[in-house]
Amino acid sequence: MEIILQKTISLCEVCYRHVKAYTFENNGSIWLHKECNYHGSFTTLLEKKASFYYDELLNNSLISTSQWHEPDGVIIEVTDRCNLTCPHCYHKPDNTLNDQSIDSILTRVNNFPSYFKDIILAGAEPTVRKDLFELCNRIIDNKRRIILCTNGVKLSNLDYTKQLKEMDVNNNVAVSISLNHPNYQGKVVHAKILEGIRNCLKLQLKIHSISYTLETYDDLNFVLNEIQELGRACTVYRLSGGANIGRCLNELNPSLSKFVEEMFKVVHINKWSYYKTLGTNLPNLYMVEINGITHQIVKWSDVTSIDMEASLQFKGGWTNFVPDKPITQYLHQIILRDRVINNKQPLYDTVPKRYWSKPISNKLL
Repeated sequence: MEIILQKTISLCEVCYRHVKAYTFENNGSIWLHKECNYHGSFTTLLEKKASFYYDELLNNSLISTSQWHEPDGVIIEVTDRCNLTCPHCYHKPDNTLNDQSIDSILTRVNNFPSYFKDIILAGAEPTVRKDLFELCNRIIDNKRRIILCTNGVKLSNLDYTKQLKEMDVNNNVAVSISLNHPNYQGKVVHAKILEGIRNCLKLQLKIHSISYTLETYDDLNFVLNEIQELGRACTVYRLSGGANIGRCLNELNPSLSKFVEEMFKVVHINKWSYYKTLGTNLPNLYMVEINGITHQIVKWSDVTSIDMEASLQFKGGWTNFVPDKPITQYLHQIILRDRVINNKQPLYDTVPKRYWSKPISNKLL
């Protein structure tokens, strides 16, 4: 029997229009159903185990499904270029393109309201900009903090990392590093990123997160053991599979419960202690402390599974990757970006104002 759980907004899988949708339980699983006036209905499996969805996600969350979160950071892409070719990247880097000017980036920064405390510099790969330190200094001069999203390769140069640390006078600079499995980019790149992490720790440059994108569950044993070796090097370790966005060629099982189940197999084999972090889980996010180290398991949304009501619950990065569209949550934006920028196709509408960043819902940046 079908039990409707919540009305929401999603995206048509053909034209990317924002369409009415609802989540529901049927035969012990959680599904998303949507209706497009032009392309008909679509139904997508969100979670294979309804019991996991209720007990581990909804009942373990202190956040109301109708609550809007004041976002704490805004993401700005500062380059289309990159020094790696990550197989999951939503950006599809292009090293032939010129970087936008510092002044144009600062104009965007200054247009964002003050409640965006953190300016999250992303790309492709921000460290390929030769003027990155000048850009960072000018953002800091505008009373904003910086989180630099990087693959970490340039941080293996101790002098380069020192220059980042020199800007961190008032704890206003942090990095988020993508590490991944050694097979992902090869052992040489993996070793460089590890050296970059060690440099940050040596210089006491804050690491906000270290992220792993897994290609198969077989990667989990190595990754979880490496996290134990790194210890509390960062605030949170983020583990996820790829999503069908950009140039991703693989996707792990669509159920978050499967990912968590495979993770706990490794935990139990190694006899590690763990604690389920109360009040932090969301429909596509599961948090657990393993030997006192915070792990965040993420199931990224794509055009088939995006749930705009769930997006309201995230405090993390919001952005407006797509020109002339409002600021919305990051997951929503990378899907729209894939349509417009990667695939050169139009958008026919704008998401309802309920899902815009507030209090600037009447202003497009």
